[in-house]
Amino acid sequence: MKSYTDIPQHIRDIVLGQARGTYQIYLLGGGETWSGSSLKGTARAWGPRYSESRDNLEYRINNMLGKIKWSATTKLVKTPEMTRMRRELVLKDPEGVEYVW
Repeated sequence: MKSYTDIPQHIRDIVLGQARGTYQIYLLGGGETWSGSSLKGTARAWGPRYSESRDNLEYRINNMLGKIKWSATTKLVKTPEMTRMRRELVLKDPEGVEYVW
């Protein structure tokens, strides 16, 4: 599994272009977690809406990447730099190589 820095720039631009609103921008920027565990206070009470927002973002990314034979999904991963499993956005190129966003 390769890292974010190995993702071709045009693919990164496509993915970043799918974010709608501050929360989705923070998701892609690493300021929020894909599991929703970073939600605090009032936002935690609105958890189902944030979950829907994550699902919508993943759908839009997958829809756009599908046009060029890439795919995207969120799944539990553990890379050498990580100390524990995390839910991350994973992109897959046409050859089957996976990249952790």
